[in-house]
Amino acid sequence: MSEIETGTTELPLFKALAHNLRRLPKAASWTALLSGVLVVFVSTTGPIAILYQAAAAADMPIELTNSWLFAVFLGSGLFGLLLTLRFGIPIIGSWASTTTALLVTGLVDHPFSEVIGAYFGASILLMIVGYTGIFNKLMQSIPHAIIMAMLAGVLLVFGTRIFTSTRRNYA
Repeated sequence: MSEIETGTTELPLFKALAHNLRRLPKAASWTALLSGVLVVFVSTTGPIAILYQAAAAADMPIELTNSWLFAVFLGSGLFGLLLTLRFGIPIIGSWASTTTALLVTGLVDHPFSEVIGAYFGASILLMIVGYTGIFNKLMQSIPHAIIMAMLAGVLLVFGTRIFTSTRRNYA
């Protein structure tokens, strides 16, 4: 593989960070900057609508909603920056739309603190499952069509709400 495909995966953590920080000015270009802005824009505009729906479902105050969104964007940005500097290839840190969609229904029946605790607990469990390789074995055993159908089922509600949200108020 070429260097661009492998990045700095073979280097230890701190050597990779130092190497990639030294190469950063040489790698910067208008094309890379605009591509990065476009990727961040696309990856955040869809899930942010779901986050706002979750906040509305929980009847959260605007201060808490703003704090929550700031934490989501800051965490995603730092995660993406750290992974990019570690591996030497562009990696975006983002949240999963499907799990964010489940927040909408979870926040209706449970307090915000319980839902966020469960969200963090599930995230830690998923990281363990992914790190151990169990997730890869599980994904290979489930047909791709079933996975896509499950994703469609979770996101169907949000797609159909487009039509009900376009009602006009003539009063």
